[in-house]
Amino acid sequence: MNTDSSSISTSSISALISVILIPLIIITVLMIIAQWKVFVKAGKPGWASIVPVYNTWITFEIVGYQGWWSILSLIPFVNFFVTILVLISYFKIAKAFGKSDLFGVLNVLFPYVGLLILGFGKAQFVGLGNTTAPVASAPVRQAPTPPTIPTV
Repeated sequence: MNTDSSSISTSSISALISVILIPLIIITVLMIIAQWKVFVKAGKPGWASIVPVYNTWITFEIVGYQGWWSILSLIPFVNFFVTILVLISYFKIAKAFGKSDLFGVLNVLFPYVGLLILGFGKAQFVGLGNTTAPVASAPVRQAPTPPTIPTV
């Protein structure tokens, strides 16, 4: 009788694992692909999205932070502050792609959705300094030429 209950419990555990594991794998693969596309649009190597700490390094570089701060995520208690920097960088990534503040908040709260939109959408990387519309440049003004003295 013990074998029947143990077989039922292992089959239910394996079913539960497959119900959780399959969507988790699908979401992970989608996020790697979306982050890959975001990195490529930002002029960074796409394969960096596969390497765990290096992808945070590249994310920090895209938004203007020092990349080596991602290494601090390996230190206990300090990694809390790195997590806050990652959330801020998700907001800044939205701004670097020319998106609004509302989209930046969406990207912080739901990064899985935001990175998919940035990666697969039409958004182009403009950088953090160029988030506004381009301004028409003023005409270049030349120095006036001095008057010439007429000769007779």
